[in-house]
Amino acid sequence: MRRRRDFLVTYQEGTRLHGRLTVLFARRSGPDQPWRLGQTATGKIGGAVVRNRLRRHGREIFRHWRATLPGGWDFVVNYKHRAVEADQAELRRDLLASLRRLGIDPEPAAHAQSGPPA
Repeated sequence: MRRRRDFLVTYQEGTRLHGRLTVLFARRSGPDQPWRLGQTATGKIGGAVVRNRLRRHGREIFRHWRATLPGGWDFVVNYKHRAVEADQAELRRDLLASLRRLGIDPEPAAHAQSGPPA
């Protein structure tokens, strides 16, 4: 997502899911639409290098989920100040937990294997 209007509609009509490192806004856009990602990182969390690194990590995480995320969703990720200190694996876990609360599991095989040991 690139247009301010798309972000605002997602904020107003979407579901807000608070994680430790992020706030994820998710909105149904239409079953025949591809999923879209928007990201925000304010100047309060750091300089341009820090903000761009967070957004780069976020894009990489969603890129890995590209094939398993269902279409028809708009996602906006707002990064919290805590995300600055987190590595990409922590960020992935935080976003994954938020998506699962929404009923979307982009890593179903990993979730099934994470049960108690046999």
